Amino acid sequence: MGVFTVNLGVRKGRDDQPIWVDAIVDTGAAFSMMPEDMLRQAGLEPKEDRVFTLADGSQRTYSICEARLSLQGRDSINTVVFGPAGRFILGAITLQNFGLLADTSHHRLVDAELTL
Repeated sequence: MGVFTVNLGVRKGRDDQPIWVDAIVDTGAAFSMMPEDMLRQAGLEPKEDRVFTLADGSQRTYSICEARLSLQGRDSINTVVFGPAGRFILGAITLQNFGLLADTSHHRLVDAELTL
């Protein structure tokens, strides 16, 4: 599977200016994760804590909230995980909410309705 990044905007509300980051497309991750300090800078606050199972099978508790994300000219409200510094992940549920699929062969996102 190919790993690639996309430009992703994160903000609290429709009228706020997004913070743009390069996020790794990770279809093995359910939710998207951004650094906690960046999410707080965008005016977002944790709403609840959830237990997540990591790739190595261990479990860890992270805070989550709802954020407005911008991707390829589209906006969508998504659950975002408050993560450690330097962690920018675009997960599978976020891709589904945008109606996009990861084309790992060409390192790009494509419309889900246009793929077979």
